[in-house]
Amino acid sequence: MRRVMLGMVYFACKWGNEKEAVRDLLQGAGTASYIQQLRSVHHLAEVVETEEGRFREVVGDVYAGGQGLRASHQIGKVLAIIKENEHLYDMLSDTWILPRSPPLEQQVAGLRLVLATCSCWGYQFPLTEEELLTKVLRWALEGLAVCCATTDAGSDATSAATAAAALSGAPPLSAEAAAAAAAAAVAAAEETALIEARAVYSLGLVAIALTSEEHAEAAIRGPLVAAVSKYLRHATTISAAAGSAASTLPTHLRTSHSSELTAVPIATALAAATATAAVTAAAAAAAAAASAAVTAAADEAGADAADPMDEGGGPPAAVSVAAVAVEGALLFRGFGSGSMCMQSRRLVYCCQIWAEMGEYLEALGPVLHEHGVESAVELLHIAPMDSGLLFDSLGAVCSLLAHRRFAELFVEAGGVAKLLSLPRTLATFQGISMALFGLASIPLAFERVAALPAPQPQQLVEATLGFLTCGSDPGRKNATMFLAATLHFRVILDEFDAQDGIRRLLNTLRAAVRLLRTNGTPPDLRLERQLAFHAAAAVHRYMAAHLTLHLEGLEEAPAAAANGVRRHAASSATDRMLTPGPNHKPLDVSETAIQRATAALLSDTHLAEKFASSRWKALEDFMVS
Repeated sequence: MRRVMLGMVYFACKWGNEKEAVRDLLQGAGTASYIQQLRSVHHLAEVVETEEGRFREVVGDVYAGGQGLRASHQIGKVLAIIKENEHLYDMLSDTWILPRSPPLEQQVAGLRLVLATCSCWGYQFPLTEEELLTKVLRWALEGLAVCCATTDAGSDATSAATAAAALSGAPPLSAEAAAAAAAAAVAAAEETALIEARAVYSLGLVAIALTSEEHAEAAIRGPLVAAVSKYLRHATTISAAAGSAASTLPTHLRTSHSSELTAVPIATALAAATATAAVTAAAAAAAAAASAAVTAAADEAGADAADPMDEGGGPPAAVSVAAVAVEGALLFRGFGSGSMCMQSRRLVYCCQIWAEMGEYLEALGPVLHEHGVESAVELLHIAPMDSGLLFDSLGAVCSLLAHRRFAELFVEAGGVAKLLSLPRTLATFQGISMALFGLASIPLAFERVAALPAPQPQQLVEATLGFLTCGSDPGRKNATMFLAATLHFRVILDEFDAQDGIRRLLNTLRAAVRLLRTNGTPPDLRLERQLAFHAAAAVHRYMAAHLTLHLEGLEEAPAAAANGVRRHAASSATDRMLTPGPNHKPLDVSETAIQRATAALLSDTHLAEKFASSRWKALEDFMVS
């Protein structure tokens, strides 16, 4: 009856009477019986997770709209009610999480609710407590180590099948012994699942704590980055076998986004099947024990041994009871189809840790040692099936692209093609554009990008021009910075002209200037000022690159047509300035180079006359635009 009432409270929270429902859950978490408290905390955490998922689907990038963006959505109302009951955090931290040996169920429930709310609020109490951080870091590292130790995806499943076969061929058990075996298997499944959940929720809290620079600088000297990188390598390399194993995945390996269920990415689900194989094995053992109980009961009744599957195609009653018992235990603990798969969560939290710590120089060694480049590219391959994982994977890649060596290896591993193939939505505009700018800000890495075969340069420019008019302000700013950093590469310049880039860039600049000139008291326009600055820098880079090419054409083409050789009257400085490189090499558009070009026009009358009388198409297009 209590379970039905709690279900009614939860659905009331989803469909109406939100305030009363949340308050009822808060009251149940603090004053009800032990079982009622656990259920209330899990349901409250699920309410926060579900509403936060809906909020993220609507706004896309939750970090681009300011701190008060949630207040106008349902998640803001739920969080406001929880904020009114801050004593709940004291109770969860002091009596459910921090004590030396609290029940495992309490630890998991408390960690889940703290993680759900801190995922919205950010770094705050109780994460500011050093004792709590020490515990969650230890649990997180233990969970990663256990997952990485499981290298054979089928080993535990094979053990479960062997155990089931052994039970089926063993002498019949009594009904009491079979029931005891089934109960023990269910208990083992519960404990394994709870330990796994504690490790995953702890990892999520560690990721949030790392947003504090103080904690990040302390953690960079520890084993966290190496452990996360090793796990990501482990999880992503399993995807090669995902196709053949996908049909055998348990039905509970699904993830929830709002009210719709979507399949977990294949590699993620397979990683989940690997890491939680002990749970599956325990469930299989419970079913086998229950099947033995059916046989024992039939023998005691003098009946023929029943086939495990009756004529109607259904399993024996005892087998169904065992399966329901395991599933019910996991549902109660927060592992039902309504909550995100534990391994999908772990992948997301590992990407968040990479995103927070990837820029540190100390992180590069462990990441490269664990084949982090290949892991990053594989994450971009599987992430489009899960919007949350895609958002955090892009954050991780952007952070690691601060390192020249990682950027060069990323390009060679096919990372640019993966970036260009990602869906472009509100949730990805900033991440993709920032990753492209990250590559553009490292000249040696971008030379490799410019040397990529067609149609990748065309797609690269097309994506960047698309970001100029996307619905994300950071995405538009990143696009202008990318153009300002790359328009002196001949291959990018040619594609930019072919796609009417100068007109589209000038339109962006005009819109920013128009907004800056608005009368009255406009909103905060710091971003528009930055956008206008970088757009103007891109226009300057565009004209400088075309000036270099135009002078080179005036110098070489007529002389080659008339004399077959270069003119020898030009100065050696001008020759060096005008000599072009391969298309993937940058043109010299530095201030010194422009000064040399100006000096050449002033000193060479013949070159100046051609410059004044010849047609300069780039300038004409600029004036028309």
